Amino acid sequence: MKETRLESSEFELAERVHPVTIDYTDLVNPEYSLEIINRIEEGLGKDGLGIIGIRNVPGFVEKRQRLLPLAARLCLMPEHVQTSWEDPESSFNVGWSFGKESLKNGLKDSRKGSYYANPMCDSVTEDAALLKEYPSYTRPNIWPSEHVPDLEESFKELGALIYRIGMRILKVCGGGDCASDAQCAKGRLLCYLPQKWHDHKAQIDEGQEDAGMWCAWHKDHGSLTGLCPAYFLSSPDAQDEIECPDPSSGLYVRTRKGALVKIVMNKDVLGFQVGEALEALTGGRVAATPHCVRAAKSPETTRCTFALFMQPHWNTPLSSLNREDSTESHDKEQHPEIDHWTPGMTFGDFSKAKFAAYYHA
Repeated sequence: MKETRLESSEFELAERVHPVTIDYTDLVNPEYSLEIINRIEEGLGKDGLGIIGIRNVPGFVEKRQRLLPLAARLCLMPEHVQTSWEDPESSFNVGWSFGKESLKNGLKDSRKGSYYANPMCDSVTEDAALLKEYPSYTRPNIWPSEHVPDLEESFKELGALIYRIGMRILKVCGGGDCASDAQCAKGRLLCYLPQKWHDHKAQIDEGQEDAGMWCAWHKDHGSLTGLCPAYFLSSPDAQDEIECPDPSSGLYVRTRKGALVKIVMNKDVLGFQVGEALEALTGGRVAATPHCVRAAKSPETTRCTFALFMQPHWNTPLSSLNREDSTESHDKEQHPEIDHWTPGMTFGDFSKAKFAAYYHA
């Protein structure tokens, strides 16, 4: 996605918006109403923000508070310990990842540390051919049990909760069972580091379009991403959650009409946004959400969060589920912004093309 560099004032002046929010009880009701369908369409459809919130999820607040602070603990571990959690064969999409993704200026991204795992199953397959062909999804989980023993349980509990809710949303919005497969679910625990850390390590050029960002503009390539409200700390080694001291910091989206909007979610609201695979599968009825995360100006502020990427099975063809939309020429017209995608390619091959772009040398 091409996004020109924005001045700080444009972020500060952006409208602050709470996404369309639905009560958990209404979402999981087997007799959910047309109103719920319309609310999801309002949030995720072509005229929506591309993100919705689910409130009053049983156990969510406690699971968020248990898992998210662990992101900072992982970042504070000695480098030789962190390296032992890495899995290069998966393009660092299993275990620990720091400074592996490439920024648009050619430097490695050292603004955040990430821990990846599938919360739904530790080992997907023992088939050597599949382990070689699709390692980002088939390589087994790695857990830092010796150094952070409570990570595995808390990661799996929150990830499984988000997955169950996301499957309900996919059913309502027309993604179908093929839009998400537990074997390809990927959780990412993130710690966005203080500016004084990443500016020094990455030597970021202030002239670059991603200057001042914790995460530059992009679209997720899966079907649906579950998002936890951020957990802010006054420094990476702090213990207690704080309110972010910089009101211009946080998650921004580009609306379908091109407006810049800052997303505001209460701590008890679980967010979901659209990825490119779901855009392809729905024939463009929902569109992937362009988003970025703006860094806090305060030099020590640290941001922890968790995202669950719900994704199709690696063998799923990424073409419209609607037969009327399934011709190749129509698909191309409907999805001009999906980079690295051609109609009918499998999700596994689409992912490999994406990873090659993110992790190039």
